[in-house]
Formats: sequence, structure tokens, C-alpha cells
Amino acid sequence: MLDSVKNWLKKILQYEALAETANVREIINAVRNSGQPYCPDEEGDLLFSLIRKHGYKNCLEVGFYTGSSALYMCDAVAIHSGHVTSICIDGDDAVAPGMKMLRDAGYANTHDLIQENSNQALPRKFLSNEKFDFIFIDGWKTFDHLAFEIYLANQILKQGGAIAFDDSQMVSVRKAIKLLQQYYGFEEIDYPEHNQSLRLRIFQILTCRSWQRPYRAFIKTLATEAQPPFGELTFHRPL
Repeated sequence: MLDSVKNWLKKILQYEALAETANVREIINAVRNSGQPYCPDEEGDLLFSLIRKHGYKNCLEVGFYTGSSALYMCDAVAIHSGHVTSICIDGDDAVAPGMKMLRDAGYANTHDLIQENSNQALPRKFLSNEKFDFIFIDGWKTFDHLAFEIYLANQILKQGGAIAFDDSQMVSVRKAIKLLQQYYGFEEIDYPEHNQSLRLRIFQILTCRSWQRPYRAFIKTLATEAQPPFGELTFHRPL
């Protein structure tokens, strides 16, 4: 009886993916290997929708592995002739299937992979004055590492750009998100605008057994120099 109820709820609450990303899902499903982490349909759709609706062109992600989130991003920027850069410390053997998937999908010239720790790659992006419209954080998730990434991500993200987080139910990620909200003035997106329905939210709560969202996204509303930590010499605010 309980299994029947669970199956009924799963069917009722099943996520209805975006029609625009059907090709991405088909490509991922064709190469999917069980046991490996692939970007869920609903999360990939959020990345795709954020990029498309805001017209973002230059995107960055920390983390790569299977390449599935990169594929959603590459497909989203294609309409604007945009570009996606991934930063990932995994070795050649680990990233090879994802890189092949992107090449076979026609995105060899749309995507670059930097095989390096983000604590080395991000400072170079900052020092070279590179700017991005969209950043997806899905790398190492200890708080100290995330705080370092967020400081630099805020510096290189354009005003009006967005930053998204995977595994946002984790305590370390939630603490890092507080830095964005309380120190830098980032505002959380309106999820229903990006196909994240109430039905999906109920499904997430039931399956994750938590009120915390499994992924979240925020808009940079203030230019870096206008944010309190950079504009007020006496600025202090507790987390």
C-alpha cells in the first residue's frame, strides 16, 4: 500500500522538463553511466533558463566531471554565440567522456576546460580582469574553500549577472550563501519564472526530506564597488 502511494505521488509530482532542453537530455541519456553524477533535468533547466532569459553570454562553472551541467550551459549560450569555461581538478581519464560528449554535440569551440584547482584558476581570472555573466559553483564544498571562491566570483561577476549553487542543502554551502546575501547584497531569483513549480518544490521536500533547496541561484544587484564591504571602511556585519 505504501509503495503504491509513493508511486502515485511520484507520478503526480513528476517534473515536466523544458521543451527547449529536450536535445540536451537526449544527448546525456545516450552516454549516461549508472553511478556517476549527472545534472538533474530540473537543475539543468534552471541553468538553461537563467542564461537564456537574461541573455548571458560568458559563463563560468567550478566543477565539470561528467560535463552534463556544461552541456546545458553551452546549449543555452549557443543562441548568443556565447562561451562556457569550466574549472575542474579531475584528471584526463575522468573528464574525457564529458569532453567527448561536448565535442560530439558540436560545442568544441564553445567550451574550455581548465584542469586546475579553483583556488589557482579563479585568482588569475580576477587578476586578468575577466568578467562573466553567469557562474555555477559545484566544486569543493568546505566552507573555507567556498568563501574564497565566492569572494572572487563576486569580483568577476558583472552587475545583473547570476550565480548558482549545487548541493545548497549542505551546511557549508548555506553559510557561504549568507555571505552573498548579507555582505554583497545578492537577491535570490524567482524560481517559478524558471520552470521551478510548486509541484517540483513539494517533490524536492518529500524526496530530500528537507526544507532546504537542493540548488539555488542569486542575482548580483549591486556593482562590486557599491557593495558595503567595498564602500564602507567601517563595514561589519555578523553572519
